[in-house]
Amino acid sequence: MSGVGRLSCFDCKLAYKYTADDTPCSTCFPGVHKRNSAVFEIYTHVQGQYIMSMSGAVAIDVLAIHKTLDCYGLPYDEDRLDLISSVEYLSGVSISTQHAESKRKTKK
Repeated sequence: MSGVGRLSCFDCKLAYKYTADDTPCSTCFPGVHKRNSAVFEIYTHVQGQYIMSMSGAVAIDVLAIHKTLDCYGLPYDEDRLDLISSVEYLSGVSISTQHAESKRKTKK
């Protein structure tokens, strides 16, 4: 999960590609239920596409989600809307966690 002090999943996997070590995915995102695997897959592609404010990320760019789903060839239907909503929810949780972590670090 990208965020405060972390690489994006893509960058992390790329960095570990040339080492003998396995990627530390379980430390950033421990386990994904199989029914949520599509949401996580899309999220890993768009997790760096945030709408930013002076205080940090405020939302995920929905256009980036649409473009990714277009690349996967997903039609415009109810399933696509559900997937977009789920990716937005996941990114919202990530943003909230990042803001809380940032506030905690600044209080020290």
